[in-house]
Amino acid sequence: MSDFRPSGGPVPLLTRWGLSADADLVFRFLTGFGAQTATVAAAELGMPAGRVAAALDELEAAGVVRREPRSADWQPVGVTEAVELIRERRRATVVRRRPPPMLLPALAGLVDGATRLLRTAVETRARIAQLAAAERHEHLAIHRDPLFSAEQLAVAEPLDAALLARGVRIRALLPPPADGDALAPSRPPPVGLQYRELTYPPIKLMVFDRRVALLPADPRHPAGGAVEVTDPAVVGAFVSVFDAHWAQASDPTRKKVVPVMLQPRERALVALLAEGLTDNAAAERLGVSARTVSSTMRVLMDRFGVENRFQLGLALGALHATTIPGTPTARHS
Repeated sequence: MSDFRPSGGPVPLLTRWGLSADADLVFRFLTGFGAQTATVAAAELGMPAGRVAAALDELEAAGVVRREPRSADWQPVGVTEAVELIRERRRATVVRRRPPPMLLPALAGLVDGATRLLRTAVETRARIAQLAAAERHEHLAIHRDPLFSAEQLAVAEPLDAALLARGVRIRALLPPPADGDALAPSRPPPVGLQYRELTYPPIKLMVFDRRVALLPADPRHPAGGAVEVTDPAVVGAFVSVFDAHWAQASDPTRKKVVPVMLQPRERALVALLAEGLTDNAAAERLGVSARTVSSTMRVLMDRFGVENRFQLGLALGALHATTIPGTPTARHS
């Protein structure tokens, strides 16, 4: 088998788009070393054949690997094509549903509540700016768009920054990104800003200091005009709807990919092993015992949830921590 040669650029973590860790590892192996049989993949990765077979089934269902009829090799598609296929598959699974029944009492209350109609998007944005400028305590928001346009961000970001600067607490509910990139490494949100993900947000909504609520005048066209509600009972009902969905939503910051943080000695050790040094040679170079080298590698494997050094190399390479430590010995069948 030849050396590790990634084709088509770096391989992103496929777990970002809902694939299993086993599928990600097997795809990364095939991409780096070329088409292989399931038997070779299992032997090189040190994984049970059943897990490799399940991972290949998952990858085949996603359309990112194909089995060669004559050789029984599994051939991966290019990295760019794989990402597009998986993203499209993820988008296809996001289906909008009708607002749940728990929202209906709040909507029914609009009949008797104090309301004001904002007829255009321009009028709505101006009113949002006025209400946000007057906020002093809490801003609640439910968004239904997985992606925001540049125009929307240009309006929202300065408002959020001004609210946070005044000490206003912001809580936002939004759907997961259509491509799963919420799992990419990122900085934590600013202090005072909390957000959670909900697969099916019930309605687009803003609540200002629990006094005023804004929702689309026509839910089919949420970017148009809006209805402003000031009736305390109705606003309170919307706050209850928000709180109920907030309790059901997931915290995306707990799913983020943790940045790779190798200690200096760990990084030096991995680099030496990647150069081909034996444990004893690396230990001598670092001035530690061979047992320390072995225990350090075991700690790293446990930290990354892998079972052998080859898998660790793939994991570290995937997270841009280092190059692959060592080259597999099995031959292409």
